[in-house]
Amino acid sequence: MTYHEESLDLPQIPYDFLLLPDEIELLTCATPELWEHGYGSFIPEDPELEEFLAPYFDGDLTVRYQMILNDLPAHTDICEQDWKYNFLYDSGGDDVQTHWWVANEITDTLRAKVHEWTKLNVKIEHSVSGISYPRLSITVKIS
Repeated sequence: MTYHEESLDLPQIPYDFLLLPDEIELLTCATPELWEHGYGSFIPEDPELEEFLAPYFDGDLTVRYQMILNDLPAHTDICEQDWKYNFLYDSGGDDVQTHWWVANEITDTLRAKVHEWTKLNVKIEHSVSGISYPRLSITVKIS
């Protein structure tokens, strides 16, 4: 079973689109019930980011800024898609790891690289550990 794919042939996101935590918090949070616990998915106000990304993906895009303030327990994402594309631009710590879980056992681990795209299976339980400052990414889901 595949849990993630790394080093995807997708473009670097221009610096102008890489918002800081205080800028992200000004956006509308799509997941207010989760933001209370330090995880948020935020809706970009400017359509330019989606316009920049659209030529590289087939289908309708949902683009979000993601900010994670602390470790996440094992969970599956709230979405219809099995896969999410993630462009990490601040790791959130020196040794942040995403773990995939099957039957309460870690089956795979990823240390995502900053400024690279990763495709993640979000319908298999996964957790994130090692966060010591805000972890920032841009996520894309395709429908």
